[in-house]
Amino acid sequence: MSTEPARLAEILRAAACGWHVFPVVPGAKRPAVDEWESRATTDPTVIRDFWTRYPHHNVAIATGPSHLVVVDCDVAKPGQVAPDGFNMLGVATGLDVLAVLAERAGTTIPATWTAHTPSGGTHLYFRAPAGHPLRNTAGTLGWLIDTRAHGGYVVAPPSITAAGRYEVTDDRPPAELPIWLVQPPAAKPSTAASAPGQNALAQRSAYLDAIVTGECAKVAAAQRSRHNKTLFQAALSLGQLVGGNELGHADAAHMLQQSAAHMVTGDCDCTPRQITATVQSGIKLGATRPRRLHRDAA
Repeated sequence: MSTEPARLAEILRAAACGWHVFPVVPGAKRPAVDEWESRATTDPTVIRDFWTRYPHHNVAIATGPSHLVVVDCDVAKPGQVAPDGFNMLGVATGLDVLAVLAERAGTTIPATWTAHTPSGGTHLYFRAPAGHPLRNTAGTLGWLIDTRAHGGYVVAPPSITAAGRYEVTDDRPPAELPIWLVQPPAAKPSTAASAPGQNALAQRSAYLDAIVTGECAKVAAAQRSRHNKTLFQAALSLGQLVGGNELGHADAAHMLQQSAAHMVTGDCDCTPRQITATVQSGIKLGATRPRRLHRDAA
């Protein structure tokens, strides 16, 4: 039986997994050392020496050197409302959003090393894929989901903050990061929102997915008397995302024009040239009012 104090023994177990650890300010999530990524270590002698002298310091794992990608699934704060496209799915947490992404990929979230965070969130630890130097993301995969990879770190069990304690809930070895998290799947078209350009939504975040899908669906369903107005408003909305560097100009224009294909093939006076002009003017104007898909910090 180990004679190490429980906190130190838990930190040593993390290091024994090959995870590079470093000290964090007691009761907080801030590194207690400069150049924490290069100073993070798996050396049990260094770890034992530090936490024997400073037993109340929290611990963090430098995800890059540890060859980990940690998916941080947060919970909605009071008053936070799910974005368009999710509020009808019963989504309330990042874990819910991740389950939606898994379902779209025709699979489930793999069982892996997991920790519960004091805020009520979940940290899922995955092995970083070889040949993919992934970086940190904030909201890119979807609402309430961040990731930590190269250049990042996660506060780890048995750390304690004012909100509570980080707890291990599944200590099985980390699974390989699923390919559908490296390349998120597209939303599946529905009967009510089946814009012709929806296949171009592949590999977009779930939040961005929902916004673009919704705008394309409006264009695809537009009545003859509202063709130009609906198309311009959709282009204006996507143009704001283009201005915020959330969406490529060419992608936005392509999806809108494909969604508007019925306007030139049906009983309407619209022409391809008019549609292109409307799309371009809407995107250009929207880009002057950039929109970023930020969320509140954890």
